[in-house]
Amino acid sequence: MAEETSIIYGINATGGLGEVENFDQALKNLGLDPVDLNKIGAIANSSTGLDRQEFYTLSGSDENLFRRISNTFAASEDIVFSAEKSAGSSLSTTQTGDGPGIDGNLIVNGPIGAPAIRFFTNALLQTGTNNHEPVDISTSRVSSWNRQGTTLSYGGDLLIDSEGKGSVYTSADRSGYTNNDDLTTNSPALGVGSFIIDGTAGLTAITPKTFSAEQPTHKLKATINGYTYYMYAMKNIPLIFSGTFKGRGSSTAVAEVEASSGFPSFRVIRKSDGLTQDTLNQTELFVSNTDTSERDIEVYINPKIITKIDLSGDSSTALNITNFPNAEYDALNSLNFSSNLIETMPNFKQIAPSLNILNLQDNPLFKSPEGSRFEDNRLTQTLLNKLPAGDSTTDTDGITTLNISGCFDNEVTGSFKNTFPNMTLLNISGNNSIRLNSPIMPEIPSTVTEYNVKNTNFEVIPGTAVCKTINDTPLVGADLRIDGAVNGRGKLRIQRRKDLFEVIVDSPGGYYTANGQKRISIHDPNTEFANGGVIGVSSPHGIPFGNIVCNIASGSIQDAYFSPAGCYSNGPTGGVDGHSDTPKPVDVRAAGRAFAVANSQPTEFVKLGYYVDGGLFSSPMSMITFRSAGDGVINGVNNRTHAFMNNAMPQQTYLSAGVSASPHSSYNSDFETWDGDGCDRHGIPNFTGFTKLKTFNVRIGGDVYNSLSATNNKLENYYGKGGFKKTTVKDICEAFTLIDSPTGSYKFSGCSALSTVYLDSFNLRGKLPKFTGNTSLNVWRTHSLTTYDHQSSTSNSPVGLPHDQFDSCLNKITYCRFQFNSGNNNNGLRRYYDVAETGGPFGESPSPARTGGVSTIGGYTKASFDPSNIYNNPGRVKWDTTFNYNPAPFGRQDTPAGPMSTDKLTKIRVFAWFNSKSTHGPLPSFLGAEGGPYWCHMGNNKFGDDYTYTMDDGKTKTISGGLFQDYHFSNPTKNHIRFWWVYGNKLKGNIDFAKLVNPDNTTTDDPIRLEQFHVANNELDKIANWGNTSLPKLKYMWAFDAFRGAEEANNSSSGTEYEIPSMAGKLPVIRLMRLDNTQGTGFGPFNKFEDSTLENFFAGCNELRELNLTGNKFNGDEVMHVLKALKNLTDSGGRQNIKVLFNKQKGSTGGLLDFRIVEDGNTLANGARSIEDNRFIQDLENPSGNYKFSISGLRTSIIPDPPNAPNFTVTLSFDSTRQLVSGTNLGPLVGAETQAAILGGTIPVTLNINQPATGTRKLVILKQQWDNDITTVAELTTGLGGAIVFTDKIRMSGTETDLNLLDSSWVTDTGAEQTVKYILRAEGLNDESGTVASTSLKFINITQTV
Repeated sequence: MAEETSIIYGINATGGLGEVENFDQALKNLGLDPVDLNKIGAIANSSTGLDRQEFYTLSGSDENLFRRISNTFAASEDIVFSAEKSAGSSLSTTQTGDGPGIDGNLIVNGPIGAPAIRFFTNALLQTGTNNHEPVDISTSRVSSWNRQGTTLSYGGDLLIDSEGKGSVYTSADRSGYTNNDDLTTNSPALGVGSFIIDGTAGLTAITPKTFSAEQPTHKLKATINGYTYYMYAMKNIPLIFSGTFKGRGSSTAVAEVEASSGFPSFRVIRKSDGLTQDTLNQTELFVSNTDTSERDIEVYINPKIITKIDLSGDSSTALNITNFPNAEYDALNSLNFSSNLIETMPNFKQIAPSLNILNLQDNPLFKSPEGSRFEDNRLTQTLLNKLPAGDSTTDTDGITTLNISGCFDNEVTGSFKNTFPNMTLLNISGNNSIRLNSPIMPEIPSTVTEYNVKNTNFEVIPGTAVCKTINDTPLVGADLRIDGAVNGRGKLRIQRRKDLFEVIVDSPGGYYTANGQKRISIHDPNTEFANGGVIGVSSPHGIPFGNIVCNIASGSIQDAYFSPAGCYSNGPTGGVDGHSDTPKPVDVRAAGRAFAVANSQPTEFVKLGYYVDGGLFSSPMSMITFRSAGDGVINGVNNRTHAFMNNAMPQQTYLSAGVSASPHSSYNSDFETWDGDGCDRHGIPNFTGFTKLKTFNVRIGGDVYNSLSATNNKLENYYGKGGFKKTTVKDICEAFTLIDSPTGSYKFSGCSALSTVYLDSFNLRGKLPKFTGNTSLNVWRTHSLTTYDHQSSTSNSPVGLPHDQFDSCLNKITYCRFQFNSGNNNNGLRRYYDVAETGGPFGESPSPARTGGVSTIGGYTKASFDPSNIYNNPGRVKWDTTFNYNPAPFGRQDTPAGPMSTDKLTKIRVFAWFNSKSTHGPLPSFLGAEGGPYWCHMGNNKFGDDYTYTMDDGKTKTISGGLFQDYHFSNPTKNHIRFWWVYGNKLKGNIDFAKLVNPDNTTTDDPIRLEQFHVANNELDKIANWGNTSLPKLKYMWAFDAFRGAEEANNSSSGTEYEIPSMAGKLPVIRLMRLDNTQGTGFGPFNKFEDSTLENFFAGCNELRELNLTGNKFNGDEVMHVLKALKNLTDSGGRQNIKVLFNKQKGSTGGLLDFRIVEDGNTLANGARSIEDNRFIQDLENPSGNYKFSISGLRTSIIPDPPNAPNFTVTLSFDSTRQLVSGTNLGPLVGAETQAAILGGTIPVTLNINQPATGTRKLVILKQQWDNDITTVAELTTGLGGAIVFTDKIRMSGTETDLNLLDSSWVTDTGAEQTVKYILRAEGLNDESGTVASTSLKFINITQTV
């Protein structure tokens, strides 16, 4: 059989397809349709790419592929959304699973992650509802837990092959059982069990997961059937804080929580209605709802990673949280929980071992809730042990900052010092109701840099030992007596300064029979020293056991030093009496430690070395800030030798062997801030040379004399009788000085960093110092000074303040205030002089008297206490029942016209020197001020008065007080001075604002910012002007009793009279102007305002509220000009309610100018004013009128309103045949006589008038005739106290008729009318009348035929 072979063209590529006869066929042979290739070729040539139609063409499909792809994409998005939405554990009652679920199958090509993945199975179809239960997907079914309804089930078989501990029936199950054994069962059981929340066991409901932070916090290990299994649990998420508070709006956070990683979420739940507010993944919580409600704050984050919690507040923003959740705060470093309501200290040592910063201020930890222990609500060691203490061996810090202000009361028995070795800040201050009260202020570790004991009551400061005086008297024990005659015993003092002990030989004694070294032991418990308070190896505020070693030569004590216990050996080798030499300080430390250990003594000073720890402020300490402010009390400082006073050991002091004899202070030389604001009985330590001291603030020093008994009582309570030297008035006075006695050193000398000194209400004694070495001094504020002189004042050059007072701080000081307490009784100092004549209260030595050889004390004779004694010792002041400062003026440099100390101040903003009641000479000026002071207070001195004194050579010298118009500020001060008070001086001359800020007379500026000018109680003459242009800011000017020049000062009302310059346009904001004189009637110099008749001299003073012109020389006319000018001011935009005082003007009677009128007429009495003036004043004072002024000093008449006329009636009467009434025909009879002839020419009239009004002095009866002419009928001035009957006649004949019967219209016209009207007018004072009354009578013509 033959085969047929088909030739296929188009596959011989090597031949270049040369054999191809039909190219289309060849392409087909290759599976390529030429039609398709043509389409592709057309597309390839397109520059715009495929369009929709070409895509359809290429696909060969009849379906819209774009629509299909779009639908598929949308469906995939729905699946993702459904998957995300269905994640979680929520089960809707109307759905078949958690969330809406995904309808259909989900094929995942790749990884998938989710907290839980479930599917539905028909095996778990619920009957009745046809809902499918979800089933968990797990890689291991035996490890899968599942929730069905409200129960948890395990996904596989669970074998429990050992018996449990049994279950105990509840009390509800006990009925019917009589044996307790019947109440238990040993059947194995597995259940959820109980959860511990805030220390309370209870069942916890299973709730849906809400926040991402709800993650496992603990891994639980369980052994089941010999196999170990691990399970995960979530503990203390959320942390729940329950309080009562209101939101703080959107700008102030209610809570702040920080973590080492991630961010917390918050939920706030209002308990009243369950209203919630969620805050996701934020460190701060803001609550906008501002109603005060009970709320829970839930914090969602693992407590283990929290580093900071701030749930603090103050009195107005307190959260009032009552609990602190018991959790594991492993990383918590800072907790601010101030102003809440927890009553028991949490065990932070257990739950927050890393805690360093703890602020629990104003939590009521002093309360004892039911079931609590007493030691848990006081500052006991038990309580302090609840706080992380820190341990150098494990390198943990423990508490470094602790604020428990206002948390505790009662005593402190726990040791901060021993418990917190790394503490840097401790605040145990109190408040108005809760404060600590202990015999001794708690000791603190050496690391503390800031210590706050504000508003506390501690009697003794640790480390500030009293100085123990030791008399060599026969005592028990041979070692205690230095052999010698009874009358030759020495007197020693021992005290501690930081790491040294000093022994001062007050009296060397004499007649000692044995020379060489002798010892006085002070560690024998049978001696007075053991009972006297100098024992205390474990105390930093006592003198420890040891020996005083005395070097005896020539029968007396030459020197002595102290050898603390443990610093010598009892062996026979070396030293005197078998004792070794006293070691150097470094050996003292080691010996003290060894001694304490060997004798089972507390080792509180282990870190520092036992004997070198001198207390709060000593050199081993880090203390740089001490706060004892508030209304607490510091007692126990008995004299200047007390360590608290920090007086350096002098060069000649005999110190412990091996220590160079140099001045040695008590305090840490790095000390910076002492804040004793408000703390009572607070002396001034000696800080000479403390170059880092910045602030010393003791605003209330207390009453020195009340301190005396209190100090001795406190010392006796603590040290016992004989354990200290009792304090005296002299001792207390020395504590309240700025200059140490007897060294004469300024206590802040050389404090180059000192910036602020506050000594308000301090009762400072002694002399004022220069600010030597205070190169950084910015604020000096001394209040209630009772200093009597300046350190620089001498007999030949007495000064109140020397010219170089501020040379150390000229370009630094901005605030300087010296306020004296002059005039206060100084009996305390007088008592001291009366009982001791051997030394002054400030350490002055007796010196020969200048006259008569009488012994003096500090330059003052005892006789000078007599108030009548004029003791004119130069540069001194007389002592009498009241206190005064040295009367000398401020000193000037080089020449009498040289600059004062105040002229050198370039940066001064506030300066005060007031209430000395003594300083004479020129008013201090500030000519060098670059900006000038804005507040200058120099009141209650004697500036302006000449000062005359006698020099040592007997010559006298006078320093002029100058004239006030010559006083100047520097020109730049014009833009700064606001408050200028120079009241209570002896200023003379004129007030000249035009010159005040123009010292060289080349400028014409005004003090444009001056607001208050207080110049009262001086001896000025007049006001020259209100400036060159104006004083645009001046609101208050007190110049009462300021103008008492030579004549007026002699209580005369006949002195020179002056005008007050017009205030128009000068004082646009003036509110109060006091130009009154209170010394007597008419003693003031002012009699009028400039251009007073124009009555516009207040123009523009629209803020004026009070003008006081009392005691001047204004007469009635000028008073009226003032009042009319004030009325014009109010009418043009000024204020109502202006108060103006004219009391005690010259010529007044009883202090009142008489404006009254005479009661029996209008004649003026005794120069009194007119009714118009009285009524003008009355209108100004009318409270319901337009002005409402308050005017005093004028006696005026009350001018009533003009009286209104009384009502009345009129009747006409005559005989019955001729009786006429209104409307009666009065026409002529035909052919007969006229009606007038019939009636006799008149008509009788009766007026019945009611009683006139009060104040009616005249009743005028008027009649208006037919032609409107008015005639006066009568003027009644009597009988006006009741009703009046008055008769009259209407005349119809004569020349002036009331009715005109001859009038042509009357004769001819029927119905013609004429009217007669009676009018009453009541007149009062000055013929003034009110409303008139009237009655009209109309007459009508009726023609009749006879």
